[in-house]
Amino acid sequence: MEDEIHIHRNDFIKLCQDPVLFIEKFMKMDNEIIHLYDYEKKILRTPGDRIVNKARQLGVSTTCSYEAVTLAYTHAGQTSLFVSVTQGQSDELMRKARDAYMSIPDKLIVYDDAGNEQIITKGEARLTREIMELPNGSRIISLPNNPKTARGYRAQHVYWDEMAAFDNEYEMMRAIGITRARGGDLTLISTHHGTKTKFYEIVEEAKDKKNEFKYIEIPWHECPDEAYRIFVLSDSRRLGGTQSIGFLEEYCCKAVDESTAFITREMLDASIEAYNKVIDPITEKSIELWKSLAYTGDNPLHVMIDVGRVSDSTVLIAIEDMGKYALIRYIKELPKDPLPQQTREVQNLLRHTYFTDLYIDAIGLGKHMAESLEEEFGAKINLIESFQNPVKDRLVSDMYVAIANLRILIPPIESSVEAEKLYNQLHSLRRKYSEKSHQEQYVGDKNTHDDYAFCLAIGAQSLGDSIPRQGIMAIGKDTSSLLSQDKTGKMEIIGITPKKDETKAPNMSDEEYVKKFTSREYDEPAPKERPCTSDKCVELSKKMGKPIMMKLVQNSQAKAHGSEWLCEVCWGQFYHAEDK
Repeated sequence: MEDEIHIHRNDFIKLCQDPVLFIEKFMKMDNEIIHLYDYEKKILRTPGDRIVNKARQLGVSTTCSYEAVTLAYTHAGQTSLFVSVTQGQSDELMRKARDAYMSIPDKLIVYDDAGNEQIITKGEARLTREIMELPNGSRIISLPNNPKTARGYRAQHVYWDEMAAFDNEYEMMRAIGITRARGGDLTLISTHHGTKTKFYEIVEEAKDKKNEFKYIEIPWHECPDEAYRIFVLSDSRRLGGTQSIGFLEEYCCKAVDESTAFITREMLDASIEAYNKVIDPITEKSIELWKSLAYTGDNPLHVMIDVGRVSDSTVLIAIEDMGKYALIRYIKELPKDPLPQQTREVQNLLRHTYFTDLYIDAIGLGKHMAESLEEEFGAKINLIESFQNPVKDRLVSDMYVAIANLRILIPPIESSVEAEKLYNQLHSLRRKYSEKSHQEQYVGDKNTHDDYAFCLAIGAQSLGDSIPRQGIMAIGKDTSSLLSQDKTGKMEIIGITPKKDETKAPNMSDEEYVKKFTSREYDEPAPKERPCTSDKCVELSKKMGKPIMMKLVQNSQAKAHGSEWLCEVCWGQFYHAEDK
């Protein structure tokens, strides 16, 4: 039996004039009549051009899709156009519009006081991926971010979803100006994304009534749904607290001034864009975060650990150095278990991966974990034994340079919850003057965590070959000396007696000689190698199809262990005695 409703003509006219009444009378979601919240009614009953500054996950774009269906059903020949950031979001909006149309009764029997009846049949809509056309000639079009495509349509009603997330806001704005039919209306919908967006500019003008847009603001607490409120408060922990930049922008309708950010969104987004373009040489696909830490590749793998204090968690990050780029491949936040239990978990992770070195905060609570790792993995462990302002300043500065120069590439925030936490904490870093110490210091925003950000800063020094450092050089007749900082922040003096080919040539400028001198490798010469014969490495060699090599090294630590052979796969321990 067909779904049909009898309705008086006067009531039907009222419904057609008010989208709120039409939606709540005729549309269903999951077979339940739709009941709109007050903020949704406010949007639908605001005529003309609108700009909606709203919290995440409020369903505003869904509400607008219901409005578009109402306008298409009640007005023949109307076109509504939606523009979304991605194809997936565009498809989802079209699905919601289609479901809303399908839920309208198949037949409306409209009668008047004289007993006359008019039968209105819904009819079947013609559907493609991007267009839904109703029998009365009205259309709903949903497109992904493409200004050229948007220019190809004329629409009486245009909806621009998540406007601030568009990289090409100004180009899309021009395209929409061409698309919108004369006398048509435009609805801009978004959460804030800093203060440098076109969306922010229009919001500020609309607040002061300096443009034609009617301003609507919907922070998270205006939604009465208890499940949503619980979700928001839970998500605040991911963002770093209710006073964090991420929470203020995503849920409180506040735009954060980028001029106060130490690491800007522009820097972070450029790093993510570069990350997405890197192709894995093995899979020939885009790089993705690892689900587990079990690396056996040839590139250097640097691991860094920031041990949690009272409020922060212990965080582990692994970076694969691919030469030009160093990509974050693994992020893990350890549960706030007792420190010995966290130490055992870290040890188990490291035993199953081939890592080059590890940098760990060895201060206070971190000392126990650092000593345990150093005891098992030996020379691979680098201890950060001071986190005072000068050292902290250098670590954060190194990280800043590495991100700004696209040396360190961070994963997209949609990769994982941990990737989004890292993004938000990096963006929350501020450089503030301390009245107590009379020094500049790096801190997260008030009530925010910074464990992910400082974990990355701890390990950025592993890429020190690409990060400029300050130093003083003295060139003498027989010996030249370089005073600089080592990787732990301690000052060191390097004294070198030039070899014959290192002596300054008569026609060489001081600048050229300094460059030649500072570019020298001051480590021991490249060590000799031979296959490792331990049972563990022999078995692994069979799986990899190539031998695991031991290297001949000469340093005091090797001699203290009674051996000069080092096998990195055997965790940096000097298990292998040199042949006599």
